Amino acid sequence: MTNIAGFGSKNTNMTHKQSIVIESNAACLALKGAEIFSRAAKESIGVRGRFAVAISGGSTPRPMHRLLGKESV
Repeated sequence: MTNIAGFGSKNTNMTHKQSIVIESNAACLALKGAEIFSRAAKESIGVRGRFAVAISGGSTPRPMHRLLGKESV
C-alpha cells in the first residue's frame, strides 16, 4: 500500500509507511483497504483538522468504496 496519509505535506507528525498488502480474496482486500483509508483519514483530521483525497473510480475499487460508505469501518 502506498503512502495515503499526508501525501505532500511538509510539517506533520504523521508516520508514513509503505507496504504491500496481500489478502486471500478481493473482499478481504477491500475491507483492509477501507480500514487503512479510514485510519489515515482519522489521523489526518486529528493532526491537521482536515482530510483531502482523490480516489479512482471504476469497478476495481468499488467494493472498498461501498465499505467506506458504512459507519462501521
